Amino acid sequence: MSGRPLYQGAFMFAGLMLDLDGTLADTALDLVGAAQRLCEHYGVTAPAYATLRAHVSSGASAMLKAALGCTPEDGEFSRAKRRFLSLYARDPVARTRLFEGMEEVLAELRARRIPWCVVTNKPEPLARLVVHGLALTHHCAGIIATGTTAQNKPHGQPVRLAAHLTGIAPPQLLMIGDDRRDIQAAHTAGAGALAAAWGYIAPGEDCGNWGALAVLHRPQQIMSWLK
Repeated sequence: MSGRPLYQGAFMFAGLMLDLDGTLADTALDLVGAAQRLCEHYGVTAPAYATLRAHVSSGASAMLKAALGCTPEDGEFSRAKRRFLSLYARDPVARTRLFEGMEEVLAELRARRIPWCVVTNKPEPLARLVVHGLALTHHCAGIIATGTTAQNKPHGQPVRLAAHLTGIAPPQLLMIGDDRRDIQAAHTAGAGALAAAWGYIAPGEDCGNWGALAVLHRPQQIMSWLK
């Protein structure tokens, strides 16, 4: 599927929801750096950067499995996860930047007065640190993250909260994300969804099979879907 609407005038939306890691911002260098330092702590060789980067959008648990082979069933998992998040929290925007073209998109959203919010499974304190560090706090309608709602993506609850914060009903809201759970959350709540192919697609995943309206290959394509 291309990144353009299927039919002229079809599927046009009034508000936007952006996943954070791998969609809005390129956070991989800082997250992978924390994972590499975690490997040093445990005295193991860190996997290649590309290997760890592919798991960023799948969350801390996926990164721990890729870095240490550690799963929630392991006794050391909770301690390793806390240390990983602590290492990351020391400076989560040292090398994090908006994806190329995203600044242009956000400027156009402001010019056209189209509301948008961040919807992420990142822990809320960390999500706020990143959004603040990128100087976006006052531009978005809200930050919805792990801890904001009782349920995370792929549950529809974060999307319904986004509808409340933006004042736009779910059928007029559009989710952009680089993980299958982004698309599932949007569908569950009755919102539209597009897959962000520029993000951190997990190994073995084909974002063309997620059921999104289309697969986008660059952020600028978002605007053709908005009223």
